[in-house]
Amino acid sequence: MTTPNPYATPGSGAYPPPPGATPGYPAPAGPTPMPGSPAALGRRVAAFAIDTAIVVAGLAVWMLIGSLLAEALGTFLVALVFGVIAWLLGFAWWVVYSAMQGGHGSIGMRLMKLQLVRIDGGAPLGFGRALLRNLIWGAAAAIVVGYFSVLFDRSGRNQGWHDKVAQAFMRD
Repeated sequence: MTTPNPYATPGSGAYPPPPGATPGYPAPAGPTPMPGSPAALGRRVAAFAIDTAIVVAGLAVWMLIGSLLAEALGTFLVALVFGVIAWLLGFAWWVVYSAMQGGHGSIGMRLMKLQLVRIDGGAPLGFGRALLRNLIWGAAAAIVVGYFSVLFDRSGRNQGWHDKVAQAFMRD
């Protein structure tokens, strides 16, 4: 007894394939359309520079307060406590920053009028994907090339590695 070949073209009595489809195979999926025009690289850099300036300013104020207290109290413990709190605040800011990116955008993105959306429909990216995007960006930036991964995108979407992994799209 022979088993019918599931990969063969349908026999008589079956429905004919739709127009333009190869018999026995589904029609190939086309490229995902872009949900808007890609953001210019200069505007993306400006938004990142604004966000970085906010972090640097906050860190400078925190370090100034910590150093003044450590000098006034003359103890190493104050500097240690301020250092640990600085790391905790940095982590908290990273979570808040990811939440902002997943929703309406970070402060720099809002000032530059950029939107970070899902590539598959233009909806807001969401917290989970924004967090993943920032994790990948941090890992890629650690090898320096990650800063420039947007320049290597040939799809015309100006996506960096972090955008591709999170299925994100930065639009004007």
